Amino acid sequence: MRSLYKYIALGTAALAVLLLSLAVSPAIAQDSGPSLKNAIEMAQKNGIPQQDIDNLVQRAQKRNIPDNQIADMLQPAAKLASQGLPYDLVMQKSLEGMAKGVQPSVITKVENELQSNTLTASEMINEWIKQPSIQNMMTKSGESGQGKAYKNKILTSITGVLFQGIPQKQLEHLLSDLSQSNVATKMNASQVPVAIRILPDLTTSKNHPDVSRALIVQAIKGHFTADQIQQLPMAMERAQQMNQLPAEALAHGIGKQINDGVPAMTILQGLFEGHFPGGPSNGVPPGLNNPHSQGPPSGKGPGTGGNHGNGGNGNGAGNGHGGGHGNNGNHG
Repeated sequence: MRSLYKYIALGTAALAVLLLSLAVSPAIAQDSGPSLKNAIEMAQKNGIPQQDIDNLVQRAQKRNIPDNQIADMLQPAAKLASQGLPYDLVMQKSLEGMAKGVQPSVITKVENELQSNTLTASEMINEWIKQPSIQNMMTKSGESGQGKAYKNKILTSITGVLFQGIPQKQLEHLLSDLSQSNVATKMNASQVPVAIRILPDLTTSKNHPDVSRALIVQAIKGHFTADQIQQLPMAMERAQQMNQLPAEALAHGIGKQINDGVPAMTILQGLFEGHFPGGPSNGVPPGLNNPHSQGPPSGKGPGTGGNHGNGGNGNGAGNGHGGGHGNNGNHG
């Protein structure tokens, strides 16, 4: 009998726990609601358009993402907006993540990283944009009356580049290069965000970031438009695929063409067609896997004396192929 009472008591306890859990569950569900409500109110208060908020929330709800996780996804953008910083990239990554079926926790992690990158970018740009050379450039470009909007364009570009793994120091060096008076006087405001954004895409950036920065500066000084600067990475990649030469040699060749006054459109067209501009650099052997490298025309090569002959005509009769080695020089 005592054993029976024991089981009854255990059953009653289990029932009590079940009833308690049923009673608590609605409260937990209600707690997650205000969390989302507070996040939406925070986003609204800080100026994020209602349409953008609704778009994110509705897409998340269609994926059956819990309210508390939707709130977590909204907060990084709302926090940036509260500081007057651009939040568009954060919202964009949220939508992209959901479209690809990424887990909400991973989306939030990416958003938090972008938020941190934006704060870093803001610190980098605050003093840079106040420099006289940059202010003069903005005035010349008609951007002086759009200071905050223009600053946000640059901030967004820096944030994206940091997110792609370009070290902060490299970006600081590039910004310093762009603020030099001999560069800024030739620079248009529209070139700056593009010049920053192409840094991760240039084939030289991984191993030779200094070469990438120098090429960007040369392109600006060589009157490349913002659109033409944007085409540089793809054009370089095309030329490198065709020639199989080191990326830094290709960059030096482009720089040589710019310094020689070759128009930007001509340079880009040549790269897309696979031509190697300016010849090989840094001791790269001529004609190394380069179908476009040609030696002097036949009969005009220096003719190094056929088989090292010492005859008087050894320098004139050689057929110039590549290095111009004479094949028919007269033996002494």
